[in-house]
Amino acid sequence: MYSDDYFNVDIVNHIAEFRSLVKGITELDIKLDESQFCKKCSPKVSSPELCLIINYDNKTKVHKVCDVSEDDIKILSEFLDGKNVHSTSNDAQKPLKDYLNRLQKLLGVPLAEINNKKDY
Repeated sequence: MYSDDYFNVDIVNHIAEFRSLVKGITELDIKLDESQFCKKCSPKVSSPELCLIINYDNKTKVHKVCDVSEDDIKILSEFLDGKNVHSTSNDAQKPLKDYLNRLQKLLGVPLAEINNKKDY
């Protein structure tokens, strides 16, 4: 485990929450990739990040995005649940449309396709 960086220690300490959030996303074939936190798996990584791997079209199209936060997973889940607001860490609510650019990166789908999917 990497533990030199406070942020990385925080991620490692909350990895169970990340796993649970990703497991709750049933609308996509999605997995949490923690391999950068393994020195044996990723010996050259100096600043490890969590990644999401999404398999589309029976694994013929795979999208991987790294530097994923707990908030990213939450907005992705809220979007896929059809919500139009995001509940922030301090229980405030913000329009989910404010996160469309991040959703595009997380999903690997052009913004126009996301806009066509949801009515904001």
